[in-house]
Amino acid sequence: MIRVDAHHHLWDLSAIKYPWLNAQGVERFFGNPTPIHRNYLLDEFSTVAAAHGVGKSVHIQVGAADAWDAAQWVQSVADVDPQWPMVQVVFCDLTAPILAAQLDQFQTLSIVRCVRQIVGRAPGEDAQTGTNELLHS
Repeated sequence: MIRVDAHHHLWDLSAIKYPWLNAQGVERFFGNPTPIHRNYLLDEFSTVAAAHGVGKSVHIQVGAADAWDAAQWVQSVADVDPQWPMVQVVFCDLTAPILAAQLDQFQTLSIVRCVRQIVGRAPGEDAQTGTNELLHS
């Protein structure tokens, strides 16, 4: 039996900008991101996952500055290593006036399965993003 990791993240600090991850020493709702401020790539993830019987995965968007750039990068990772079956969930601002165009663009990537926009995070962060308002729409 092959297990599926239904929620993991990969990042390459030289390829994609991750504002939350680059904010070293800044306390976030989950703690300080400094200890994880390094590349975390498919080779490392898949080695650890395979040791636990995991052989497929779902990459979940991870707060990149540019969601399209991040989605393309994850697609390229999957394309380079087809031995590791992976699909992805991308970030999309569901309130954007160009929502339909964004969704159309994401559909051009073969491993995209759905989109998400995080709502209901820590109060301090929701006060800045306004995403909590989506819960009342």
